Amino acid sequence: MKRILFLLLMPLFLCNCADIEPTAQNIYIDTANDISFNINEGQIPLTIEGASLAESSSRAVIEEFIRMHPEYQVEYRHEGNTQSIKDLHEGLCQMAALSRELKADESKSGINKITYGYYSLAIITHPDIGIDNLTLSQLKDIYTGNITNWSEVGGPDKEIVVTHREDGSAARAQFLSMLGYDETAYFDSLDDTFLSRLIVPEGGGRIEAFVNSTPYSIGYAPFPYINDTFLTSIPIDGNLPNEYTVCNGNYPLASQIYYIFSENETNSAVKKYIDFLETAAAKKAIYNAGLIPAYSDEELSSMYSLKSELPIEERRLYISYSSYIEWMTNACYEGFSDKNYYYDIITSNKELKSSLQSVIDGTSHIALLNRNLTSEEKASGLSEILLGYYPMGIIINGNNPVDNLSFSQIKDIFTGKITNWAEVGGDNSPIQVINTTGYSDRSNFYFILGFDNPPTDEYILNNYSSDSVFEQPRFINWAIRNYENSIAYIPINEIENSTKIISVNGYLPEYDNISQGNYVVSIPFYYIYNKDKINQAAKDYIGYLMTADGKAAIEYYGIISSK
Repeated sequence: MKRILFLLLMPLFLCNCADIEPTAQNIYIDTANDISFNINEGQIPLTIEGASLAESSSRAVIEEFIRMHPEYQVEYRHEGNTQSIKDLHEGLCQMAALSRELKADESKSGINKITYGYYSLAIITHPDIGIDNLTLSQLKDIYTGNITNWSEVGGPDKEIVVTHREDGSAARAQFLSMLGYDETAYFDSLDDTFLSRLIVPEGGGRIEAFVNSTPYSIGYAPFPYINDTFLTSIPIDGNLPNEYTVCNGNYPLASQIYYIFSENETNSAVKKYIDFLETAAAKKAIYNAGLIPAYSDEELSSMYSLKSELPIEERRLYISYSSYIEWMTNACYEGFSDKNYYYDIITSNKELKSSLQSVIDGTSHIALLNRNLTSEEKASGLSEILLGYYPMGIIINGNNPVDNLSFSQIKDIFTGKITNWAEVGGDNSPIQVINTTGYSDRSNFYFILGFDNPPTDEYILNNYSSDSVFEQPRFINWAIRNYENSIAYIPINEIENSTKIISVNGYLPEYDNISQGNYVVSIPFYYIYNKDKINQAAKDYIGYLMTADGKAAIEYYGIISSK
């Protein structure tokens, strides 16, 4: 039996809640299989047992519960579904947190049930598969080897690369159960040819990375964690997993996580805890622990409004982007999806030319670009919206007398054509050029200078008269402070006060200069759309980006909104 202790989590949590003074000392009992919270004399005890899939969410809710109700003592024991049910019937706990339905011999009269969340899995594919739906029946056939080529489900004529999670994975057991299979019987039923082709990447997150980078592959990943990465999720029976489709039962790959308790339970802590499950604080804790909270019909209606009734083609939004600017897509996507749950957003990583073509032909509604459209591209029916700019600051040592450089001079300095400060109005001293090893920052900067691809460390050191390459912004700031003749580029939010920021073409990287497009060491970001092939989801997405909330979302990522 494993030992689980909350030795660090609660003290850290309480440090973030200065306005709340706990009324009892938190003591943690080092006994096998126990997690005990807030133990002190006179408190009302509550014992909960549960299964693996219910453990993290129960912990999260319990933490929040005792933070708000310190008069209760809560003990959580991880015992698994079967043992938890047995112990509840025998009176060894007051509540059991379960992830499967009760069997016939486990059901007894007088037991109540409350569903508090859903464990849901998303089906993910490589971005270039090009299909927009699978039926549950097709998914079963793919995972039993009856369908082996993407052309059988409307995709390319390529063999399907099928992935599973590792042996012992709760996600794998749940996935197979959702498809109607016992895990052991499922693997025993597979033919040797199909079994030999199954791919099982090991370790948390590896299946997501494998599918995202392996052509013609398919896998499954927990929702809502897929929202934190750029994975291509495929609708099943016309639905993607979200709060609306899961809670109303339209999405098939979801299972209830629930508590059972005796309807005759007299412990006041049970009722208080059950009431607490309906609060916003509990639902937030449940979501953060990896489940979709069990929202009522009224809550769903207030979250989704009438737009949840739009036809699927109006609710599904396809966004394409290049891997180089994936982070910018994230800045816009997260804020919109948090406020518009009823839309299914599917992102796709494409090269710039393919992104533009996909908007022209209507397979994507929107594409994100880091340049404006050419006249030829506009003639093809494309329109653009300038979102804002990502600025890079040019910093030098505080003792350097240079205050301004032209954009052309900066380019010549960072490509080794200007090597002495005297050439740009400074002292007769060799320029010490500092680059960053951070691929994103270097890519951004050299893209601004006009390079499609950033130079490598070796090329910089051998050809651009660069004295140093540093890994992190704090090291770059340190180098600028300590080397009087040095110069570097850095995101403006990483610049320390001890360094000197110079103007470029007469403009400092200040908010108004950036937002008006006057500060040229910046990457512009545009959303591209085809006004003849835009749907309601895309219209609302573009509208959101123009709101104060939309601008705040992108500025959180260091982009300055355009004026």
